[in-house]
Amino acid sequence: MQSTFQSGERTEAVKGLMQQAEAAPTWNEAQPLVSEAIVAQLLEAMKAWKVPKAEQAHESLRRSGLDQLLVEALLRGKLTYQASDRHLNRLRDAIRSRVISVNDIKNGILAFDGAAQRLAIVSGKNGPFSYITRGNHARDSLITFARSLHR
Repeated sequence: MQSTFQSGERTEAVKGLMQQAEAAPTWNEAQPLVSEAIVAQLLEAMKAWKVPKAEQAHESLRRSGLDQLLVEALLRGKLTYQASDRHLNRLRDAIRSRVISVNDIKNGILAFDGAAQRLAIVSGKNGPFSYITRGNHARDSLITFARSLHR
């Protein structure tokens, strides 16, 4: 029996994205493709875990651009303050220029946090991805920013 992660059209799309990423001449060209593939796989996992509003969380991650931060964190094995700060600055600029709605940013941060927590749990203690919820300055910055957007 095939798992949810390996069935259907989404798997073919992910395979196609990864093939395009492998063929890309530079990491900068490959990263968006890899991000899209990872987030598509994450969506399938969220559906399998019966996460409420998985589609909306996926869309919020994509619209806010925090899918890129999630991939960066996964590649590094943890969320760094520098990466978090860089994305927060980008989000502040997006709010000022009205490129991304405040709700999309807030929902994207919450979706990022939930996804990162789930990935850390699946990774296991001392696994390849760590995302602690206490004393994590990078996470605290994201959550504080999301709370400040509540108007």
